[in-house]
Amino acid sequence: MKRKRLSAKKRRAIRRAVAGLIAAAAVAFSGIITFGDELGLNTPNWEQIKASVGAQDQANLTALPVNVFYIDVGQGDCELIHTPSGNILIDAGESLPENAAKIISFAKQLEIEKFDCVIATHPHSDHIGSMADVLEKIPADQIIMPELPEEETPTTRVYENLLDTITRLEIPVLSAVPGEQYEIAGVTLEILAPLEEDENLNNMSVVVKMRYQDASFLFDGDAESGAERAMLASGEDLRADILKVGHHGSRTSSTKDYLEAVQPEIAVISCGEGNSYGHPHQQTLDKFNALGIRSFRTDVNGTITIGTDGNTYEVITEHGSE
Repeated sequence: MKRKRLSAKKRRAIRRAVAGLIAAAAVAFSGIITFGDELGLNTPNWEQIKASVGAQDQANLTALPVNVFYIDVGQGDCELIHTPSGNILIDAGESLPENAAKIISFAKQLEIEKFDCVIATHPHSDHIGSMADVLEKIPADQIIMPELPEEETPTTRVYENLLDTITRLEIPVLSAVPGEQYEIAGVTLEILAPLEEDENLNNMSVVVKMRYQDASFLFDGDAESGAERAMLASGEDLRADILKVGHHGSRTSSTKDYLEAVQPEIAVISCGEGNSYGHPHQQTLDKFNALGIRSFRTDVNGTITIGTDGNTYEVITEHGSE
């Protein structure tokens, strides 16, 4: 009898189910966990089951000294830079309990007691939503944020909650000034943007390049084509080995000129599975393919770890890339 091949989505669901069962056995969880989505049964979702058995997302380290985690926070962004000298957090995903719990879990697994620096790229909730909750548990020496024009400063509950938390915890705030460089946690951070005021807050994103010896990582927040044009016009060296793609792989970012200037070997897209925006857009993926850029996606690969020794790099993904 010829076997019917399962879809990639179903295979990923099975892998997750197996991981949940292993974790359940480890804590002597009694009973059988049945995933009934395909049977039409009313069963707990994956996050609920993980919580019930104490399962945790694994902070997979490469064998190389500097590891960058592109944490799967659904339709949002979160990156954690872990070095022998310290730790840097960039964004923290949407304001959801599971996002804060995941980031804190990663930090605990890596024995992080504080962040040397936190970067809030821009005040949209899918980037800063869980940051206040994370800072309550793990303090930060400083936080870098864009300085927004008064008329563009949002008054959302999420943003005001973050500002209140920063004030109460007395965390020093540094404005993101293009050209500024910081030696933090054994790496160099260079601020590339925002270069211009823009009523589109995506284009006010802090864009930062991290360098460790000869390796370079570029984190674009939600920067769109307007911000990309400004960076191209600035004359700054935009080249980077690894690019965290702007705006979740939207067609509004990753212009051909910009990608040709950055010349990344790998592009990482942070987005949620089945998100309503259709991210990443096919036009963006086609550009990567045309330019020979290898891409990874959190909606397909889960949390992505890229390690480097300053010359070479290694990639570990939570899930396969079928």
